[in-house]
Amino acid sequence: MNKKEILAKLHAYVSSDGIIDTWKSKDLHGKKIRIRKMFRVRFYNNEKTLINDFIDLVKKVYSDSKHIRYSEKRYEVEVRGQIISKNILSLGRVGTKDWEFPICLTNKQKML
Repeated sequence: MNKKEILAKLHAYVSSDGIIDTWKSKDLHGKKIRIRKMFRVRFYNNEKTLINDFIDLVKKVYSDSKHIRYSEKRYEVEVRGQIISKNILSLGRVGTKDWEFPICLTNKQKML
C-alpha cells in the first residue's frame, strides 16, 4: 500500500470510530508565553485486530511519531501530531455530524 491508500484507510478508521481534537496550549518560552495549537487523533474500538492495524498503519506512514498511546481500559489509541491530523483532514471531514466521503480517491482506494 502506498501513502495515499494508508491515509484513506486511516480516514475511514477515524471517521467511523474516532475523533480529531484541537486545542490551544500555553507554555513558557523563555520569558514569553506562547500559545500553540495542539492536535490529537483518537481511535476507539474494542477489537484488538483493528487497533493493531490502526497502530501499524500510523507507524508505516509516520515512523517518527513518538506519541502513540494505547489505553486498554478505554479501548483507545491516541496519536498526537499536527502532520497526521492535517493529512487525515485533507481528505475530508471526520465528524459524525458532517462526515464526507473523500473525493480524490481512486476505485482501488474506495474498495479498501
